Amino acid sequence: MVLSFRNEKWYCLGCFEEERIALLYLKENIPIGILLPSWVDYETKAGCCHWQGVQCSNTTGRVIQLDLYNTRYLVLEDWYFNASLFLPFQELRNLSLGYNNLVGWIENEGLSSIQGLSSLESLFLPWNEIKGSVQINELYALNDLVELDLSYNEIENFNTSKDIKTVHSLQVLCLDGIFVSNISNMLQSLRAFPHLKNLYLRRYMKRPIATIYELRHLSQLEGLFLDNSYLDAIFLPSIGVMTSLKFLSLSSCGIGGTLPNQGWCELKNLEALNLSDNEFEGILPSCLGNMTSLQFIELSENNLSHVSTFQNNLT
Repeated sequence: MVLSFRNEKWYCLGCFEEERIALLYLKENIPIGILLPSWVDYETKAGCCHWQGVQCSNTTGRVIQLDLYNTRYLVLEDWYFNASLFLPFQELRNLSLGYNNLVGWIENEGLSSIQGLSSLESLFLPWNEIKGSVQINELYALNDLVELDLSYNEIENFNTSKDIKTVHSLQVLCLDGIFVSNISNMLQSLRAFPHLKNLYLRRYMKRPIATIYELRHLSQLEGLFLDNSYLDAIFLPSIGVMTSLKFLSLSSCGIGGTLPNQGWCELKNLEALNLSDNEFEGILPSCLGNMTSLQFIELSENNLSHVSTFQNNLT
């Protein structure tokens, strides 16, 4: 590692030798074919901080991000996660392992096995083959985890244990396109994340999401994104209990008819609303005037009248 002094501050160039060796060991022990060509076993002027998918801190020189999205040939064998390969990266904040045919963890391990990564804030695992339940005690071990993406996996629910029932750090959860047999059980299991602020559950088409009753425990939820998911007609009339919502996106959800005059109009903290590409018709209900915080509304690709007049009044 080389230090550079600029603008009265020290900056790190290159990378730590132990982390360079750890990256090479990671490449050697994950079946990734011939990808990651910049990860080479000899010194370069730029160092491993400039390798593909690697980002280092400007101040400490430590690896803070590993983006290994789609770095494996999917024709290769299944990949079982081995946490020990990532533990040398003491300041790792963001880890992306999406689209790698990851099917689970090595024997006797789970997500909790990476609790040694005390700085980890974001974990991205979309487009893999992870199946079954996620144990809350495993997520609990990741004390600083703020964002988790499990989209396009076969996650059934989040199981609590006798001693651990909630994870307080998680604020963003992405479950787009999940393959789940019982959506009601899945939504109820989200009570394990009482401080969740943004929930993405787009492209769920297996059966309609009827009500938001299962989400009533998420009292701090600010963003709910259900675009391209199958919603029941009673969804809008029942969503008024989610009073903390600021952003609601329900584009292309197959809902239609006349917009209800109750429920959704009770979202007085709502700032942005997207109901585009549905089958709504008629006039906008007068109760929209109750949504005093609304700054943006998208109603295109419906058959509604007087939309432009209402939108102009928002600006």
